[in-house]
Amino acid sequence: IKNGRTCNDFVAKAKFRDSQERIDLFCAEDVLFITKNYGFRRDKLKIELEKKKNLEEKKEQRRQNLKKGVLKLLVFLLIVLSLLLVYARFIEPAMTVVNEFKITTSKIDDKMNGLKIAHFSDLHYGSTIDKENVAKKLAKVNNIEADIVIFTGDLIEENYVLTDEDKEALTASLKNIPAKLGKYAIIGNHDKLESGYEAILIEAGFTIIKNNYELVYDNNQNPILIYGLDSITIGNPSMEAIKKDMDKYESSFKILLVHEPDCFDELEEEFKSYFDLVLAGHTHNGQVWLPFFQDLILPPYGKKYIKGNYQLNATTSLYISGGLGCSTFNYRLGNPPSINFYRIIKE
Repeated sequence: IKNGRTCNDFVAKAKFRDSQERIDLFCAEDVLFITKNYGFRRDKLKIELEKKKNLEEKKEQRRQNLKKGVLKLLVFLLIVLSLLLVYARFIEPAMTVVNEFKITTSKIDDKMNGLKIAHFSDLHYGSTIDKENVAKKLAKVNNIEADIVIFTGDLIEENYVLTDEDKEALTASLKNIPAKLGKYAIIGNHDKLESGYEAILIEAGFTIIKNNYELVYDNNQNPILIYGLDSITIGNPSMEAIKKDMDKYESSFKILLVHEPDCFDELEEEFKSYFDLVLAGHTHNGQVWLPFFQDLILPPYGKKYIKGNYQLNATTSLYISGGLGCSTFNYRLGNPPSINFYRIIKE
């Protein structure tokens, strides 16, 4: 009996010439085989069934091997991802890279030849930088022993509330930065008045330039002009202060400080070729490198000019500092914190 059916059921349906022929019933794996004494031999049937069984076993083995392979791959990817996260969270943000550039110009006096400018940006105190490591983070700026130090905005991470100890540590670290001819700073899109950034920078010896300019002399007649623009994201950038003096300083080496590099494209045409050097920050060089998704990470006014340097026109070049801190999320991958070091060489 198989599945409630008897041999007679099958015999009745089998239209054999001789009803007395012996019928052999052979059951295997839910299949009821009916063989006649002159039909397929049982041994041959067993061979076929064995082949089928071996084939199924091989298929099952392949399925198991595939599952094991997929599982191993997933475990490997999980380990790699975990290591990347650890690296991006704790190792790369602790780095500081110094990028050195030589800039040649005929617009400086002999006494200015070899002038050293240190440029750092986007400290974002309160992110990956705090009272425990801020002095160490700025040490490489100090080591340059620059003639001029430039900070292009975002001193304190937005919504971070400074304690008295924070203010003391941050102010002291910024104050220790040496600069023979002066330290200058502009406002970034995260610099809010309530954070107290202005008082800290001023106490640390920085001159904050907002829609205005400063002249830097070194016992020479032809100064270096440094113009600082307000943040285009939260402020109101204006070039009005220089308009009336453009001809007066035409022969001087002129530096424009902007926090957001794409702000340059918003300038009136007459200013786009007026400055020799444009210094910016804001982008963190992308902060986390994600192929095909980089545009989602980059901030407004930081999507065209992202990292490194650009020749904007025949007379003007743009250099972007990669920043020292992190913003929004405390990770860096493929874009370690960096500062820029410029040597101004007379042609």
